[in-house]
Amino acid sequence: MLADLQSKVHSVPYGIDLANYAPASSAKQGGEVLYAGRLCYYKGVEVLLDAAPAIRGRITILGNGPWCKRLMQQAQRLRLGERVSFLGQVPEQTLIERMQASRVFVFPSTERSEAFGLAQLKAMACGLPVVSSDLPGVSWLNRCGETGLTVPVRDASALAQAVNRLLADADLREQLSLGARARAKQFTLSTMAQTIGGIYASVA
Repeated sequence: MLADLQSKVHSVPYGIDLANYAPASSAKQGGEVLYAGRLCYYKGVEVLLDAAPAIRGRITILGNGPWCKRLMQQAQRLRLGERVSFLGQVPEQTLIERMQASRVFVFPSTERSEAFGLAQLKAMACGLPVVSSDLPGVSWLNRCGETGLTVPVRDASALAQAVNRLLADADLREQLSLGARARAKQFTLSTMAQTIGGIYASVA
């Protein structure tokens, strides 16, 4: 039934104001790995925590949601200690500053409820290479080998390996950072508005 309506369906990706997002002005220090987003069933933060013991860098988790308590309990069970910091919901400017201070952004979503990933777009605009799951919508934005790396859904070992690869390889990080910024430039607010306006005009 829905297949018969495909000609009437238009997909318009999100856009952001790129003027608000930019890479850090100075070299990044440390090996910080960042996750930002809702703490809920489809985001895959539990997979990141399972990967954390093998990741050679500090992990910061920004965001809040119904899974916050269970994820913090998981971190305690795994005895992650200071390796993982939960900072809760933060203002947008603080989010940008954290992205600029980090080296890798992790987006390990596990369900097709995640169809794009606005947080990873913001990270890409800040010049962060992304390690994401290979869900269709997520990996459509984060192109493996161009803007970051992708790993199989729920594969904590592969996630840790990909993150460690980027932490250890400055040249690869720089290459993917440039690719991430270039990709992000395709998703501006003006492009989104023009596309929607064109759709409205076509059905007027």
